Amino acid sequence: MRDRVGAGCIVGKRTYNERHTPCYAYKLTSRQALALLAQIHSHLRTYRRVRAAIALDRYIALTPRNGKYKVETLRLRNEFERELLATGPGPRSKG
Repeated sequence: MRDRVGAGCIVGKRTYNERHTPCYAYKLTSRQALALLAQIHSHLRTYRRVRAAIALDRYIALTPRNGKYKVETLRLRNEFERELLATGPGPRSKG
């Protein structure tokens, strides 16, 4: 997977019991995750496609790299999160 996407890392998970087999997870974060989402966006169906479009359109503009939000940016970020999570399956869906 990592070779195909070109980003991310493989993380080993801790086993707490010696009889359990070690397992691994593929981890993508932040802008790497957005790059992958941009690649697969056209293949998504239902509300997931709508959520992906919202995230791709506005996430970078509303997320400062240093994590420090101005008052207006924080207000817009909260609206973005509400809209993103309101778009979902079932009767509450807008998308």
